[in-house]
Amino acid sequence: MSNIKKNSFRIMWIIAAFDLPTDTPKERKAYREFRKKLLENGFNMFQFSIYLKHVPTFAKAKAVTKKIEKDIPKDGSVVFFYLTDKQFGMTDNFIGEKKSNDELPQHTQLLMF
Repeated sequence: MSNIKKNSFRIMWIIAAFDLPTDTPKERKAYREFRKKLLENGFNMFQFSIYLKHVPTFAKAKAVTKKIEKDIPKDGSVVFFYLTDKQFGMTDNFIGEKKSNDELPQHTQLLMF
């Protein structure tokens, strides 16, 4: 097996999907802080409440999520999925027309789950 094929099964994607309460000012602050931690740790927004990070190995993926684990708000629900680069490459993504910021729905991530 060539290095390219081996690497596509070794390189990982972490998908962080979360549902956090935002009813109170305290909950909204916890939401913002958790989102900020994801961004600080190299995650990028894929969809509202779904963030991705590319890492070289599964061990690195586990280390990243372990680091973030302590920042999960106590009333929140967070799941980390681990996909190989090969698996992620087999996903289908359908993206509609780009909308201006004025047309984007506000706070729809709260309604997603």
